[in-house]
Amino acid sequence: MNAENLTTIRLIIILSLICCLLTIIYLNSGAYYAQKTTKAAYLSPEEATKFLLEHKDALVIDVRTKHEYKENELPGSINIPLFQFYSKVSQIPADRPILITDVANIRALQAYKLLRSLRPDIAEVYYVKGRWVKLPGYMLVVPPSFPSP
Repeated sequence: MNAENLTTIRLIIILSLICCLLTIIYLNSGAYYAQKTTKAAYLSPEEATKFLLEHKDALVIDVRTKHEYKENELPGSINIPLFQFYSKVSQIPADRPILITDVANIRALQAYKLLRSLRPDIAEVYYVKGRWVKLPGYMLVVPPSFPSP
């Protein structure tokens, strides 16, 4: 083998590794799974606003970090950071519609899937897909029995 063939082989190997890494990143980002999620699972910000106005008893769970949540919280929502979600999922009430949100939608989708798999007893679970906008003058109702994170 000459040096030119060796260089070509190395280049092919490097490009193959880059393709594999990009595929792994894409699959782990939630974008692939979001495409496979049914329309009924997510709501656009506009649909979420309408949903909350029609379902005053809905529980909004924000899965951002505490710092992100404090910067721009939706009044009346509860904060369960995604890394704590698994340990708190049993405390989520089953008798209310649940709306999961974050900023980039990736964590909301992950929390949605986790909640659906661990709590099939909760009938109505959605996540917001898109940039969330605060509802002026709207206060969500947090169940008094729900412990602080």
